[in-house]
Amino acid sequence: CLAHLWGGRKLAAGSKSVWPGHSGFLQLAGVDKAVRAACSESAARLRVRVKTTRPAAACIGFLAASLVPPVVFLSLAEPERAGGAFEIFGAFLGLLFFSVVIVVLFGVPAFLLFVRLGIVRWWSTLGAGAGFGAVLGFLLRAPNPPETNDIFTMAGAGGGAALVFWLVWEGLSASRGEGLNK
Repeated sequence: CLAHLWGGRKLAAGSKSVWPGHSGFLQLAGVDKAVRAACSESAARLRVRVKTTRPAAACIGFLAASLVPPVVFLSLAEPERAGGAFEIFGAFLGLLFFSVVIVVLFGVPAFLLFVRLGIVRWWSTLGAGAGFGAVLGFLLRAPNPPETNDIFTMAGAGGGAALVFWLVWEGLSASRGEGLNK
């Protein structure tokens, strides 16, 4: 399937590329119905079928999102200050606690608002997570002036956590045909 989508087939005469100037890449207009059906069948076989409800998918997404900031912050730590495995695990648990609190205080209300408005999309969750992260990075050193590095690090961690949430939530919701982006 990928060979056909990435240039294994030429465009039909007179049809236009999805991305003009990129001959062969995702030129779905030239792919015949049999190839499209084969691609969708193989994608359906690869898709994991998990029986979850939308609230359960949201809870799993929030748990997955809570794991992102501790991993980001520990990966940015200086190796000589990190200590041994026991200290790293303790730091992970401490960061995880605060990450769960932040997700519950900011992520859950934002998600419920986005569901109410019907705008649970990757860009809205990414923007909300990065925005909340930037605000927390700004407040991190209060009352002293904030450092730019703190703001960008927290915004990246928040945006990454929000994107992980959306990927898990949308993936589990879509496996039941309940995703909002259908």
